[in-house]
Amino acid sequence: MFDAGLVEETQVLLQKYGRAAGPLGSLGYGQAVQLLQGDLTREQAVQAAQQALAVAQAQAAQAEAAAQNTLATAQGQASVATAQAQQSLQAIQDTAAQQEAIIQGEIAVTQAEAQTQYAGSGLVVNLYGLNPSDAQANATELGWLLRTQLPSL
Repeated sequence: MFDAGLVEETQVLLQKYGRAAGPLGSLGYGQAVQLLQGDLTREQAVQAAQQALAVAQAQAAQAEAAAQNTLATAQGQASVATAQAQQSLQAIQDTAAQQEAIIQGEIAVTQAEAQTQYAGSGLVVNLYGLNPSDAQANATELGWLLRTQLPSL
């Protein structure tokens, strides 16, 4: 920086904008200002700029490492949450399948009972135990179902 004309550039900026110019406090410029004011020798200014650069690089490395750690933590937490959600979903699906199997079993038992209830009676019945040719009996059965079974659903 110093060999590439930093001191001369700093001199021009000082003359044009004065010491209050914002960039003059930044890395390299601050040391060049101190050199121009006689506070540091050229060697001291170069060394101070190198030290300031090393500190800035170390701070940047620390900030990057902290950001990487935060990202890794967030990714880990997201993975755990996803796995827990998948386990919960599987448990719900398993419970639903079990309940469906129980209900299907109850339906099968009810159908079997309905088929055997009228066995040997000579009646022609459907799967639900209703005689399709006896409208009065079907109406009575339907009325009973509406009065007794629907309110409980």
